[in-house]
Amino acid sequence: LVGGTMLYFRSLLSGISRMPEANQEVRNEISDQAKKYGWGFLHKELTEVDPESAQRIHPNDSQRIQRALEVYRVSSKTMTEWRKRDKGSDLLKSKKVIQFAVEPKSRESLREDVKTRFLLMLEAGLVKEVEKLLDLKQMDPKKSSMKSVGYRQICDYLEGKSTYEEMIIKAVNATRQLAKRQMTWLRRWDNLHWVSQDTDVSIDLIKRKLEPAN
Repeated sequence: LVGGTMLYFRSLLSGISRMPEANQEVRNEISDQAKKYGWGFLHKELTEVDPESAQRIHPNDSQRIQRALEVYRVSSKTMTEWRKRDKGSDLLKSKKVIQFAVEPKSRESLREDVKTRFLLMLEAGLVKEVEKLLDLKQMDPKKSSMKSVGYRQICDYLEGKSTYEEMIIKAVNATRQLAKRQMTWLRRWDNLHWVSQDTDVSIDLIKRKLEPAN
C-alpha cells in the first residue's frame, strides 16, 4: 500500500472510530460562537477539554476545531477518548505490517520541493481543474472538499479575492504548514522505518526489512 494520506493508513491499521453523528444544532452554536469570539478562542477551549486534539489541530483549522468540540459537547467524551476505542482492522489481523516513510533531505529542501510541486501542478492545469469543479451544480467554494490546501487558495483567486501571485504564495505557505504538521505526526508514528531520498540506499534498507517476512 502506497500513499500520502496518513489518515487512510491509520484507519486501515486501527479501524475507524464510531464517533457521534453530526449534530446541526451544536454545529450552529459553535459557528455562532466563532463569529462572536473567533476560532482562536474556540481552539483555546478545545485545549482545555481535549489537549491532545488541540495539539494536533491547527488554530486556524475551523472545520476540525468545530468537529472536535461538537463531539465533546454531544457525548461528554473527547475525540481523543473516542479514538482510543479504535480496534485493529480485521484486514490486517493475520498480516505482518512493515511501514516505511521517506525522510526529506532537510527542512529547506522540503520547503523547495513543496513550491516546485505546486508550480508544476499549476502548469498541468490545476486552475482549470478547479474551474470545472465549480461549474458542477452541487459544488461551490463553501464545500469542505473545496477548502483543502491548494483548492481553497485557487477558489479565492477565481473569486477575485487575491491576485495570481498572491494565490501562489498563500498556497505554497499553506502546503508547507501542512507538510510540517504531517512530519510531526509521523515522528510520533509507531513502528515506522525511515528511509532517505537516496533511492539505492532506501531500496537496500527496504529489502533487508522485508526479507524476514518472506
